[in-house]
Amino acid sequence: MNSELLLPQFKLFLRRYSLFILFTALLGTALSWVSVKYLVTPIYAAQTSLLILPSQSKSQLGPMLNQLESQLEMLGPLRSVISGQHFSSSLKDLVSILNSRSLAEEVLARYPRLKVLPEALKELEKHKKGQPKQVILAWLLKQVEILSPDGKDGTLRIQVKLSDPQLAADVANTYVEKLEFFVRKLITQDANEHQIYLEKQLKTMGVSLQMAEEELLAYQRKYHLISLDDEVKQLISQLAELEAEEVSARAALKETRAKLARLENQSTELNPNWAEMANQLELSSAGLNERQKEIKRARGKYERLLAALPNQALGLARLERKITLQNQLYVLLSQQTQAAQLEAARKPPLFKVLDSAIPADEPVFPVIPVVLVISGIISIGLGGSLSLLHFATHHTKELAHAET
Repeated sequence: MNSELLLPQFKLFLRRYSLFILFTALLGTALSWVSVKYLVTPIYAAQTSLLILPSQSKSQLGPMLNQLESQLEMLGPLRSVISGQHFSSSLKDLVSILNSRSLAEEVLARYPRLKVLPEALKELEKHKKGQPKQVILAWLLKQVEILSPDGKDGTLRIQVKLSDPQLAADVANTYVEKLEFFVRKLITQDANEHQIYLEKQLKTMGVSLQMAEEELLAYQRKYHLISLDDEVKQLISQLAELEAEEVSARAALKETRAKLARLENQSTELNPNWAEMANQLELSSAGLNERQKEIKRARGKYERLLAALPNQALGLARLERKITLQNQLYVLLSQQTQAAQLEAARKPPLFKVLDSAIPADEPVFPVIPVVLVISGIISIGLGGSLSLLHFATHHTKELAHAET
């Protein structure tokens, strides 16, 4: 069949079936609109966004801890309490809490209306054999989506999808409220335990200091010694300075390694900060090794000089050194106890709410314009196919009848 015969037939097809195709398109679109409007439950999304604030460490001890690091080994568990890490909210912690069943249970207890929403009833109908509470909890967890920060911004988003727009906004805001309360509770409990432990250790250290002073006094009375001469005191002081210098170098190296480890989790070797920190680590290692050799030679010299002292003087030197150490530790614990009390009273914010959730005006599902366009295209295709089939069948019969 050539194009000269095809064009007249196409025009004939349009004259006969254009109204039918139009009617089919309108009817299909209208039926789709009615179905979406009255048979499909619309779902609304409410979203709140949080800016996660950087957490601050509770154990910034300063130079004194660096100087006493080697002596703190004798304190056993106290070392980990003073220099250990406390609970601090990280992004992974917050996401885990938001996805927890315990938080969903608290939200469900506040809003019992969730149980009678159409989509919740459908979920119960689907899982008749399951326990209703567990089914509703599992369903609620699916409706809450936690969107972690991406490369574009650093905000954490909580999105809730329900058939009730106001309830969706209330649930999203309640999640933020419960999250803050839950994390605050963990931090407060951790701070209280830390403070109580420090107070107990402070009391114990006070008793130890008093016993060391009494031991020194008894030793002086027994051997009729008042104090060491200036030369011996100077030797002890110089040796202590060398030890403190070595400990400070080790502490600096440890801090550099910790910074490098934290940076490796967020950067690559192409990052200039990473390269600079790696350079600093190598220089610190080289400097520490060289300084340790010098300290080892100097320590040997001073220890030989101290070894020449009489036994009574050596005993007095050890007792005075013990009292000095106990006194430094007592001061350190006092400072940490006060710092723990101030930290517990300050309670810095964990995050800032950038945008609270508000009821949505339009549903996210179904999107009616998209549904109408798709149903219109399908209806036109269906009407055109039926018309073409009818035209082909009857037009062939008409041609055969005309020829006879």
